[in-house]
Amino acid sequence: VIVAVPPATEVTRPVDDTVATAASDVAHVTVAPLTGWPFASVTIAVS
Repeated sequence: VIVAVPPATEVTRPVDDTVATAASDVAHVTVAPLTGWPFASVTIAVS
């Protein structure tokens, strides 16, 4: 088991070049192709 506790202050370097962005200002867009059942997984039984 690994337990990691975040430090009390940020440690990003160099401090002068680091700019924080509010989470609400960041837009994440995910695009996925249309999905469906693969032909090989379709089974038809006749009796």
